[in-house]
Amino acid sequence: MQTYVARGNEPNSYRTTVGPKINAQYHQHIFSLRVDPTAGGPANSVLETDVVPFPTFVGSPENFAGNALTAEKQTLKVEGPRDYDWAADKRRKIINTRNKHYASDEHTCYGVHLKGGTILLLAKEGSWVVLPASMPH
Repeated sequence: MQTYVARGNEPNSYRTTVGPKINAQYHQHIFSLRVDPTAGGPANSVLETDVVPFPTFVGSPENFAGNALTAEKQTLKVEGPRDYDWAADKRRKIINTRNKHYASDEHTCYGVHLKGGTILLLAKEGSWVVLPASMPH
């Protein structure tokens, strides 16, 4: 918190009172990251991933319960700032396309993730996750 000693009758429109004559200003955390790593070597790319609902309908063989999610991936082609999309749960990895993990067969990488974000419920309407607990599955 950014706290300070309040004046006598100070308006309360841009802060909250946290103690007698002690205010904390509303503020925004701004995150910036500039990285030039070598994840297993110099041949690196940035892979951006959006977690999205699976495209098939509830009850389909691929999404019987309607709870399935998938990831849409794209390799970024240009450097520069990127906005964070809370609804897509956007994630980024700095990957090395020359090296793969022995078990997952995925490229070696550094993950850049925001944790604690609130995203929309991605399960389909009518899915088991969305149905009330009192309804049979």
